[in-house]
Amino acid sequence: MNFIPYVMRTEAVTELLEVIDWYEDNKREIKVECDGRLEGDFDYFNYKWEKDGLNLAMEFERRGRGLTCIETNDYCVRARVAKQNLVIGRDYEITYEVVNISGKPLHLAIEGMEDKNISFDFDYTGDITGKETITAKFHINTMDEVQDKWKTHPCVTANLSINGKKALFKVGVNPKLPVKMTISDQDNAKSIGENTCYVDIENGFDEEVAITCYLASTDFVTFDQPQIKCIVKSNGKVSIPVKCEVLEYGFFYNQLIDVTIKTEDETLKTQAKLRGAFRGGQGKYNGEDEKHYYIYNGSYSVCLRKKNNAALLTRLGGSENNAIPMSVPQLGKPYFNELENKKPEYVELISKDTSEMIKAHYQLEKMPGIEVDFCIELFEEGIVNTYMEVINVSDDYVYDTLYVSQQFFQLWYNTHLPYDGRIMRTPNADGMLPYKWDNNKLTEPWIFSQYEASRCIGWDPA
Repeated sequence: MNFIPYVMRTEAVTELLEVIDWYEDNKREIKVECDGRLEGDFDYFNYKWEKDGLNLAMEFERRGRGLTCIETNDYCVRARVAKQNLVIGRDYEITYEVVNISGKPLHLAIEGMEDKNISFDFDYTGDITGKETITAKFHINTMDEVQDKWKTHPCVTANLSINGKKALFKVGVNPKLPVKMTISDQDNAKSIGENTCYVDIENGFDEEVAITCYLASTDFVTFDQPQIKCIVKSNGKVSIPVKCEVLEYGFFYNQLIDVTIKTEDETLKTQAKLRGAFRGGQGKYNGEDEKHYYIYNGSYSVCLRKKNNAALLTRLGGSENNAIPMSVPQLGKPYFNELENKKPEYVELISKDTSEMIKAHYQLEKMPGIEVDFCIELFEEGIVNTYMEVINVSDDYVYDTLYVSQQFFQLWYNTHLPYDGRIMRTPNADGMLPYKWDNNKLTEPWIFSQYEASRCIGWDPA
């Protein structure tokens, strides 16, 4: 991670950086190991400079990508939160450890700020003469989506004024739901009548809890004993078998479940989303959970991953080798993968007469004025049609030609393909070696494979 821009815009150290050379005076030891320093749940990165008796050290926290400590010849200010994984809906403490090293006047002001789902209403002003610890409370509000561990986390954020010079302190935390519930056996076919499904219950607390919840029956499924009681260890997970009666082939269960959680010190009531597919060999339906959008048609399904917009075609009862992964399309030329990490403006799950469709809408930044719909349509026979609708909403930009590229993965083992005027078959693994093939010699736009299951990919020859 590169924190140079953050350091350079921190007013509290600008006068020191006018004297210190970023590279020549940097005392960071270069080691052949992972960067960072673990302290409890937190991972910190340290920068240190020395020149002619002048010292400056700054510390940054990895998840929030924010400043957590400044140390100079005159003072040290450090922010700390006891734990990084914190359950939402509760108050927690942050401490600011302040040391006046030189004895010179040290005036400190702290102004708390909101960041994402973190509320931090706090103000402090004072003169520090020795060592002082300032404690404040912040609150973690509810969240719409589970935090992605690879993206910047919400932070306990405060504007600090150190002798009138500003510094933005940020300690990243990982908000957790008190309890998470999922239907875990979604790839097992359910028949009309009595069945057993499995409900996974995950504890978000750092202590053992007693959980009681009530499953909600719908027009598609009823539960013989809707109450579940279980003990779940600290940050643990249990899988509970539940007897149910399925009333209709194929549907997506999506209900808010009332949950009571008893910790050592308190009893709290909350709600948890319980979502998942009750699959059969028939039925046409769709749904969404925290990680994916889903469409189902007969024995087949397609999921669109929220993290990177990649899609996967699977068959009920099929192995991973039967699945067909599909990347999100790229536009060009030159091609760019902006959509790979871009959250769609909205996603529609559309039911048609004979098919189910996912339509994800994006606004492009690298092509101003261009908006696209990534469409995936699934038919009962397992046929998937993917295409992209491109809209130019601008009067200022005109694109004469746009190209679309989409990648599919198919193992070229026991594969048939129209090659150099003949139908070629690759019975052995050497067919998977790309240097053996010349794309220009493909005479028709399809590739057929019979490795564990029959699969075919075709494309528009234009």
